[in-house]
Amino acid sequence: MNRRAILIGAAVTLAHTRAATAQAFKLPSEDVLYHALKTPENTEPVVLGVITLRTLLLLEFTRTTRSGDNAEWFKDREEFTRVLNLIRNPDARAKVSTMIEKRDPQAIAPGVLESALPVVRRYEQTLDAGGLRAGSPLSVDVLSSFLTFHRFQVAFSPDNQRWYCRIFPLSYACG
Repeated sequence: MNRRAILIGAAVTLAHTRAATAQAFKLPSEDVLYHALKTPENTEPVVLGVITLRTLLLLEFTRTTRSGDNAEWFKDREEFTRVLNLIRNPDARAKVSTMIEKRDPQAIAPGVLESALPVVRRYEQTLDAGGLRAGSPLSVDVLSSFLTFHRFQVAFSPDNQRWYCRIFPLSYACG
């Protein structure tokens, strides 16, 4: 399957992809996470966005390194699945939702997203170099999904500040 077909498929898969006009990337609000946690149907677009980001980064690394060796991709698949399943767990979603409702500082801390911005900017540059224009609806969606997912991970446990560093190719931004 060629790269263009995968990009098109990813755009269609993301249920919340907006109209095809460039948008300035902005941090998702805490309401986005709260809404995403209320039902599994709202959570899945966030999960799909993170899966799409990982897939697109892998495609770009494969293209730029001309390597067919995706051993790290498969090695990290179990860890990635474990991380994704946390947000799919109703108890975990309920815990973080309650924290947001109660305005728990761990769940609403704005610094969590700002601290992840350098990582997101690296992902955005990599995707742009691969042909997914920065500011395009798909780029904005996958990066927003990543940040929303990141906020969930940190709200669930402060030890998850750098969860993405354990998963290839997301880990390349950890330097």
